[in-house]
Amino acid sequence: MPRHIIHQPKYLGENLRRLRQSRDWTLERLGNAAGVTKGYVSLVESGKRDPHWATLMRMVHGLGTTLCWFFTRAESVPEPEDGVRSRRADRIVVAGPPLNEKGQYPSPPSEPYTHIITPFHEGLLTEVVEVFLTPHTEWSLEPISFGGMVTAYGMKGRMLLVIEGTEYILHEGETLHYDGCRPHQLRNYTDHPSLALLTIAPVAL
Repeated sequence: MPRHIIHQPKYLGENLRRLRQSRDWTLERLGNAAGVTKGYVSLVESGKRDPHWATLMRMVHGLGTTLCWFFTRAESVPEPEDGVRSRRADRIVVAGPPLNEKGQYPSPPSEPYTHIITPFHEGLLTEVVEVFLTPHTEWSLEPISFGGMVTAYGMKGRMLLVIEGTEYILHEGETLHYDGCRPHQLRNYTDHPSLALLTIAPVAL
């Protein structure tokens, strides 16, 4: 079954605490790496705060790993059959409705979604995120940022990428490359669904 992972803050927080402690990091050091306060990190670790996936990505990237690793190894989810391939039913749903048993939505999907589609592999830090937006919707209510360089590839339709107030249109078949540390937003301003792939390479600390 696909995994919808952000709705269990208690277990997420416990796993984050174990990972942080295994690195001998303080709450303050992790907060500084992720651009949040140590109080915020403490709330996440205690299960009292449910972080946006982009904030969690900054945290785990700061700790030298990926969201894919975090939600497979930290939660003891089996690796893909051959250790490399990740099938549609194995993708990690970080925003949007759960998939069915075959890892599918109705066609076309009726709600926006964000999935991590990268298979877990030891030493692989690059993550690929699939973003689907229905007409006239946004990726998040406010601009987000995460510690990594991003290459966005337009799979279907058009999206508006706004980076600190500057607008760029991502057309189907085109790419945009930008610093994900800068606050940015994706919007579907059209009357048709749009789909993009974001390849995120963490910045070394």
